[in-house]
Amino acid sequence: MFYNNIPSIDLHGETRDSARVLVMEFINDNKLKNEKVLIIHGIGSGALKNEVHKNLKINKKVGVINE
Repeated sequence: MFYNNIPSIDLHGETRDSARVLVMEFINDNKLKNEKVLIIHGIGSGALKNEVHKNLKINKKVGVINE
């Protein structure tokens, strides 16, 4: 499934710390538009995915999270 018209961020190759900052900036930039967004974190060891999901769950600006 392709998401051509949805703002997205690709975190492949990022560290957990840099991904945390990038995701927060991305959410803040897109929150004003009240749009759905796509966050691509890859598979790998799961460390980045877990960090992203952990931070999204505690972010009050985020609604539903699809795993």
